[in-house]
This record gives sequence, C-alpha cells and structure tokens, in this order.
Amino acid sequence: MWERMLEEFPPGEIRPEFMWSDQHFGHKNIIRYSDRPFADLVEMRETMINNYNRVVQGRSCVWVGDVAFLPDSEANEILHRCLGHKILIIGNHDLHKKKGLKKLHFHEIYSMAYMGDYTFTHYPMQGLPTFNIHGHEHVNGNETLVSNFHLNVNVEFINYTPVEVPV
Repeated sequence: MWERMLEEFPPGEIRPEFMWSDQHFGHKNIIRYSDRPFADLVEMRETMINNYNRVVQGRSCVWVGDVAFLPDSEANEILHRCLGHKILIIGNHDLHKKKGLKKLHFHEIYSMAYMGDYTFTHYPMQGLPTFNIHGHEHVNGNETLVSNFHLNVNVEFINYTPVEVPV
C-alpha cells in the first residue's frame, strides 16, 4: 500500500537539509502531555521559531507532520516567521476533520517522500526499503529517538530544534 503513496523528492529540486516534527504549535495540552519544558504556549512557540531560524538560516527543512493546532491563518503566521524552503510530510493533525488537508503555506507537500536512503513519513513504518525518518511518537511512552531502521525527529527528542538530514 505505501508504495503507491511514496514520492521521490524531485531531482533538481531543493532537497531538505534539516528536519523536525510534531511542533504542535497552539496545542495547549501538549506541554503537560509530553512534559515539554515551557511555561506556556507563547514561550514554546517563540523558542521553537527562534531555534528554527538560528539553525536553518533560510535553507530547506522538512517538517515531518503535526505542525499546529490552530486555525490555518494563525498557523501560517508562524510559518511565515520561519525562514527558508519548507517541505511538509502530512501528519494526522495536519488534516481538518471534515475539510481535508489544512491550507498551510509550505513550498512542497507530500504524504510520504524518499530521498536516497531515507523515507520520510509521519508515522513510523515497518518494512520500508530505506531508513525511516518519522515523528508522531512522543516522549510520554517507551518511544526512542533511534533504532536500526528508524529515526524519530519529534521536537521532544531533538531539543525543540531542527537537526540535519544525514548525508
């Protein structure tokens, strides 16, 4: 099934240099749910935007889903503050319950995508022919950052800062 959904980042197009997932901008319960080290949503938002711009510096970044729990216009205000070429891998919270995909201002949007030896998905997936870079899993359980076949780039595992895509 996943083979029909899988797309390659187009050759010659901008390739992601950084990656992160599960920002959950505007999600008031995520601070408590995942024991995030922020006093409130404003501190969480501003810290992550500052971390993003300090590291990405206007280059390209793949956002591996679950960007915001906000109206599209408010989420887009945050996205406009994050500099560079933004690529979305759709997560379960990037969809409206009845209207489908949120109208978020990303340069590219994929359900799944691969680049060389890596497949980017929101959910961790088994049986892929490549190493799986994903998000979705939070620190509130037995999840880990990395295994033999997976790398979880949920912000909770990477200090709320995008990390480089392995070369």
